[in-house]
Amino acid sequence: MDGAELAALAKVCQVPPPIDWSTEERGEKFGEVAWHIVKKYELDACFTQSRPWGIQEGSHYRMRPCGFDHDRSEPDPEGLKAMRQAYREMTVLQRVMVLTLLHLYSPRKDDFYLIGGCPTNISAAKALGVLRADGSAIREWGLLVTHYAGW
Repeated sequence: MDGAELAALAKVCQVPPPIDWSTEERGEKFGEVAWHIVKKYELDACFTQSRPWGIQEGSHYRMRPCGFDHDRSEPDPEGLKAMRQAYREMTVLQRVMVLTLLHLYSPRKDDFYLIGGCPTNISAAKALGVLRADGSAIREWGLLVTHYAGW
């Protein structure tokens, strides 16, 4: 998204428009919001803390989806099973947050993490309705997306 689109999304989500901070500052804010969302919405069955890849700074570089051993670069079948089971038991709001974080982490179609009966087809209209129905979710989601600076 460009600056105008980010400002429009921020307005819809009732958050201040992001200013053109440095990538590091946006990354820092994004990481704070991402970890806040994982904690508040109890998404720790889907995301874990790992050592950052390379020399990247920012707390979000330590966030990884569960179900993959990032140190060995190989799948963790038991971790995937637990992640998928937890996801299936989540509320729609929790699922929206998980799907958003997963998409920002890996923007391609998910053919690894949430397969095998995990309901992931949530329309944008339904997701926005769910986010708006919760008092602060739309603002937290808006801060997350508008401060995304790459992963």
